[in-house]
Amino acid sequence: MEIVWSYGKHGIDGFDELLEQYRTVEFESPRRSTIPLLAYWREPQVRVAEFLDELGAAPGDEVRLSFEHDVPVQQGRGKASFTDLMIETGGISVAVEGKYTESRYESVGIWLSKSTSRNRSDVLSGWLGLLGECAGHVPSVDSVSGLPYQLIHRAAAACYLEVDVHWLVYQIFDSIPEKMDMYLNDLRGLAEVLGSASELHMGLVGCSIESSDRYDELVARWESERRTARTPVMDGLRAGHLLSVAVNQVIAV
Repeated sequence: MEIVWSYGKHGIDGFDELLEQYRTVEFESPRRSTIPLLAYWREPQVRVAEFLDELGAAPGDEVRLSFEHDVPVQQGRGKASFTDLMIETGGISVAVEGKYTESRYESVGIWLSKSTSRNRSDVLSGWLGLLGECAGHVPSVDSVSGLPYQLIHRAAAACYLEVDVHWLVYQIFDSIPEKMDMYLNDLRGLAEVLGSASELHMGLVGCSIESSDRYDELVARWESERRTARTPVMDGLRAGHLLSVAVNQVIAV
């Protein structure tokens, strides 16, 4: 299995170079979801096979790992959707969104209400059009108004690639029941909107984390002093001794 790395649209040469591509703010706090996500995917030869097996799939001879994978807005003007990790292999794409300590993102309805211009409606229409590629019909604005806006454009990004099988997976690193239920309800809500004939598969992958003493020290320092942890976090990720992350639960939607 050959691993082809990229950050966005730029090819890179492995994990160490990947770390250098991220904005420094991603490593300021050790509690950002980027940290366990990178700790888990540090050794992709093992992780790709493990992760896809949990989804009932298998890797092809080549596996493309695109971190911060960007899909541009399809209508209007706005920021691209940046998926944490897009996996492409053997006719399958898996959009992986890491979730750690963040709370639920604002709903589509709230996001739309923050502007009186037509542009946000145009941007949303573009995302819904992409969802229609998988669903076979374009969802209405009303049908998604209570769902997180981030979920809509991440799901749309998962439908963007021309592959045989599309997946959107939330990889949850604080898999307490309340968080799992929250994300599961959102994914189920979207699945209901898309309908049973949808070609977009969705699921949750819950993970357990075993932290090192060094990581615990960095978290304590951040929570008490808000001192940047960028250098020790990056050093720990390179060395592979910051966090040990393992899959402990998989739920298909």
